[in-house]
Amino acid sequence: DGSDWTKTGANYLLKASDLTPAPDGYYTYEMAVTVGDETLHLDADKTYKVGITAFRYLADEDSDGKVDSFPLESSEVQSDGKYLPEATYPVLTYSPVPWSHGDTMKLLNIKEVTEITVSSDVPADIIVTRMDKREVIKQTSSPDTSISFSTPADFTGALNIKITATDEEGDIAVDYLGLRLDESAPLITLDNDSFKANQNTGAFMVSGVTESCAKVMANETITDDYSSGVELDADQVTADEKGIFTMTGKLNPEDTANELVAADSATIILCARDAANNVSASTFAQIVRASKQQTIPVTGITLNKGTLSLAVGAEETLTATVEPAGASNKNVTWSSSDGTVATVGTDGKVTAVAAGTATITVTTEDGGKTAACNVTVSSATIGTGGRSYSYSSTHIKASPSGSISADSLKTAALAAKQGGTVTVQTTGSSVKVTGEGLQYLINKNLDLSLTTGSGTMLISAEVLAGLEISSNSQVEFVLSRTEILDDPELQTLANAGYPVYQIAILIDGKAVHNLAGTIAITLKDSSFIAMNDLKVIHALDSGVYRDVAYTLDDVALSFGLDTLSYVCVLDGDRASQLKNPFTDVTLSDWFFDNVLFAYKAGLLLGTASDTFSPKLGMTRAMIITVLHRMSGDAGNYQNIFADVTSTAWYADAVAWAEAKDISKGVGNNRFAPNTKITREQLAVMLYRYAEYMGYDVSVGQDTNILSYNDAFEISDYAYPALQWACGSGIMNGDNGGNLNPQGFANRAEAAAMLQRFIETMTD
Repeated sequence: DGSDWTKTGANYLLKASDLTPAPDGYYTYEMAVTVGDETLHLDADKTYKVGITAFRYLADEDSDGKVDSFPLESSEVQSDGKYLPEATYPVLTYSPVPWSHGDTMKLLNIKEVTEITVSSDVPADIIVTRMDKREVIKQTSSPDTSISFSTPADFTGALNIKITATDEEGDIAVDYLGLRLDESAPLITLDNDSFKANQNTGAFMVSGVTESCAKVMANETITDDYSSGVELDADQVTADEKGIFTMTGKLNPEDTANELVAADSATIILCARDAANNVSASTFAQIVRASKQQTIPVTGITLNKGTLSLAVGAEETLTATVEPAGASNKNVTWSSSDGTVATVGTDGKVTAVAAGTATITVTTEDGGKTAACNVTVSSATIGTGGRSYSYSSTHIKASPSGSISADSLKTAALAAKQGGTVTVQTTGSSVKVTGEGLQYLINKNLDLSLTTGSGTMLISAEVLAGLEISSNSQVEFVLSRTEILDDPELQTLANAGYPVYQIAILIDGKAVHNLAGTIAITLKDSSFIAMNDLKVIHALDSGVYRDVAYTLDDVALSFGLDTLSYVCVLDGDRASQLKNPFTDVTLSDWFFDNVLFAYKAGLLLGTASDTFSPKLGMTRAMIITVLHRMSGDAGNYQNIFADVTSTAWYADAVAWAEAKDISKGVGNNRFAPNTKITREQLAVMLYRYAEYMGYDVSVGQDTNILSYNDAFEISDYAYPALQWACGSGIMNGDNGGNLNPQGFANRAEAAAMLQRFIETMTD
């Protein structure tokens, strides 16, 4: 089409004897020129020509081994045009029809030896190969439009079949057919015991789950009252690949001509047939016509209390009862006659704000019925030892809910000396204050000492000033021994009886982690004395565990924190099993548990004192050293590799691996210890190690790894190892359905595979 010429590399050096004489002093030579290969691709749907130029070299008459002059060049001639058509690949179809048509695999369930026919839309050479043995089952002797073969009788579970069809133009289609031996009848599980039909139209939908892509068949039944039964939109539906199915229809209306009343209920008999023609037992779906709901009006409302006395800062929840009990609409609203004295929430919780009286009213949405409670708020009592003091005291006793009013903190701050301390006591687990109240302490540079049922926390004026609060902020200080935790390690410790404490500051419900200074914590528990080599472990939210320096005076344990979360007190032996020393491995990482497992087991150490480098690629030397540690083999073996020195940290492991046939190197007497290892190579080494240790590696032999998008990137030698690794759960694909066999394995992935290997193979 006039584009640039493409070099073919077709150069021919001919002697005169190679040429055939032709009339008029011409010579002829026949040759074939092929354009295009694996690296040079031509665009289809175009016409191409070949340009040819001849060069004539004069004879070497002086016999010096060189031509006597420059060659004579002919003019260029062009061949006739040759059209390159678009490739048209054979289209293959199957009988029986596979129940699943994925991008890389078609699935067919069978329960016995089955005759399968493969049809092509054009004549093609068709080859059928079983993948497990790489054996040809059958092939056509010449281009044909179909081939039939019997499924092998010597497989159990699953067998993958490869079908290759090459048409007469050389275009190739490749299919993979996954055979699944299935002798079990499917089950049907309905989403409900009965399904409601629309009161007026009778329309209904039955839903449930069964075997993937099974056909669900139904037969309606006439009801006992001889109504006109049901009418289905379709008496057969196909479940999706997750097995979910729905079937729709309607209960029939009145049929006066046949003296049938409208159907109010019916039963549908369902059964499922899977791809292997296994049929389920019958399942009965009950259909019931919905009745019109009767609206029951509200007749009244009452409160559990008519009067309420609270101290400033205290809270109490009122309970409203709507009458009658079966009323259709029980929604209510709450209100306070004076929000400066007492407020009320949507749940009926009353909070005392300041001294005075207020009326709390609850009103029904239906009918506007009301009930009221008269609330009297008195000044908060403050003091210690159960005795009341005047507001000049710097000691405050919190309400039962732990709340402290701004006025209480203001009065205590006025009574305190500049730079002094205000002390708050509660029998609960936390103290709640407002930002306004804390500001009184901050303005006078006062420390805040809080004593809860679990211990004492002293919060310096520096820390208080560093909190990002406003006058409207709600601040909660928490010091509490807790039994229910999100961290599974801490939960295990709590279940074992070790004290775990939550130490927190919450501003408007949001936890503060990093402080502007250090708070002093004192915990008291008689169990501290009995602990051997007592340790205080600070569990950071990142999942990192750190030792905390402390002092122990009898049963009083004191330490400081500048970062808040959870603290656990336990003996030294148990603490050594808990700590995560790595700052680059956090609790939110998918590999957190895997890294701790590998570290605690001594399989993978850190790349530095506090880093693990989870994304760093594993080298051949690293993984061989890990396997050597796992084996416990302390024998002496001869090193045969030129690139492994006797002083290398991995020398003994490499010699052991070669002697035990776990790794024979990369050829040319080299091991390549610092070369990154791919995921399939890692699987192969684990597979060979398992064989060496005598573990059962038969699991996974029937695993369909061809279901991964990139399964065809797996090297032939690695195929058995990948089947075993995937089938046993040691190796998994990513969320995109890729196995990534040629990708490099990093330290996090290696830790995960090692943990799964140990838990699976040594269980």
